[in-house]
Amino acid sequence: MNPNQILMAVRKILDQKELISENATVNYRDAFSQIRDQMERCGSAGDWMALYRKLVYWELELDETDHPLKELLVAQKREANHAFGKFIRRNYERWMIDPADRPLISPALFERFLFPMLNNGEKLFFILIDNFRLDQWLAVKDVISEYFSCHEELYCSILPTATPYARNATF
Repeated sequence: MNPNQILMAVRKILDQKELISENATVNYRDAFSQIRDQMERCGSAGDWMALYRKLVYWELELDETDHPLKELLVAQKREANHAFGKFIRRNYERWMIDPADRPLISPALFERFLFPMLNNGEKLFFILIDNFRLDQWLAVKDVISEYFSCHEELYCSILPTATPYARNATF
């Protein structure tokens, strides 16, 4: 390969990365107001989980770029965290009193997912990874899925979420 061919190949790669970056930032700019509207309408834990998935999606998309819109996303996530905290404060006590009215929480994982599978005679390999965020899971999901069939479920931890309480609540 001569130096001109190498230069052309490098330039093509850089141009492609720039196009991907521009596309992601334009798409996030369009999604920004939709996310804000969705945040204002969140009335259930499921709504918040859907919003969280969307924010993580954009975080991973914009991670590929060095665009200033990343700062806007960080601010939007901070706003969502604050609003979610208010949602939890308004509902948590009621959820603890009435199990039928609460979202899936860590003490119910075995009862809801594992015990029915075991009762049906299914083989099961349960992995609990403490303090794993959704973006971290998405980074390793494809590798793990090559060896295991995976069931992905977002759930709420018990409060306080300090490790001795949260992890032990699952068991």
